[in-house]
Amino acid sequence: MLVAISQCAQGSVVFDTYAAGSRLRDAGLVSAGGMTREAALGKLFALLGAGLDVATAEHWFVLDLCGEAAQ
Repeated sequence: MLVAISQCAQGSVVFDTYAAGSRLRDAGLVSAGGMTREAALGKLFALLGAGLDVATAEHWFVLDLCGEAAQ
């Protein structure tokens, strides 16, 4: 499972805004939206550590479960 995060202090990853983002989506990456890299890593650890398959982990990753994806 690969996740695209933003290095900007504020902002988010939106795949359909620019061609580069569309290529990331087409390559199979999942958008972290407005998550910090720490939140994205922690969420990945939790989901994959729970033994979920990749498709299920991707489904739960994009959901804002406790405010971690706020922009």
